[in-house]
Amino acid sequence: MGALDPSSNYGMDMSTGGYGTQSGPVMAAIKKNIKDNGAQAVVTVIGAPIAAKLLKRVARKPIRDMNKMLKWSGVQSATGVKI
Repeated sequence: MGALDPSSNYGMDMSTGGYGTQSGPVMAAIKKNIKDNGAQAVVTVIGAPIAAKLLKRVARKPIRDMNKMLKWSGVQSATGVKI
């Protein structure tokens, strides 16, 4: 497959104007992406921090116990490893 031909406008419809007026197809693509993926993005933005806080709260005791075990075994002070 060869290089793209710049005169083909890389698949963008330029009938609405010339240089500098490419916002029509770009905005259409952005609107389509938001329509297709907007709900999932919002759920991820809101849900990921909540899930991380919940997981950290649930895993707090096992993490503390693991850090104590590493400290007692001397691994933590020798390597600087802390979970």
